[in-house]
Amino acid sequence: MNKLLPSIDAPTFTSIEDGDISDSSYDAVVGVRGEYLLTDKWYIDYQLDGGTGDSDFTWQAIGVVGYRFESLDAMFGYRYLDWQDTENDALEDLNMSGFMAGMRFHF
Repeated sequence: MNKLLPSIDAPTFTSIEDGDISDSSYDAVVGVRGEYLLTDKWYIDYQLDGGTGDSDFTWQAIGVVGYRFESLDAMFGYRYLDWQDTENDALEDLNMSGFMAGMRFHF
């Protein structure tokens, strides 16, 4: 009796022939990060930063609402990231945003 084994397809990678892409980028970034307690269990985390260097300008904003259990936190939030680099055609204007969910463990 022959059994069919599941197959796994691996993604293929292609090289970029046109353009000059650096494998590193260095920026000086400054920002503010904090937490605002709503109750002894509920809180808001926030982060805002920006900088420049190899890129023309980069900045991000993150807002998270969290609930604190005994040994972990459950969090839900939103993040926006903007990175502008006119020297690199592949990443000339990168914008990423979206909702996020996560957990943070306390030791």
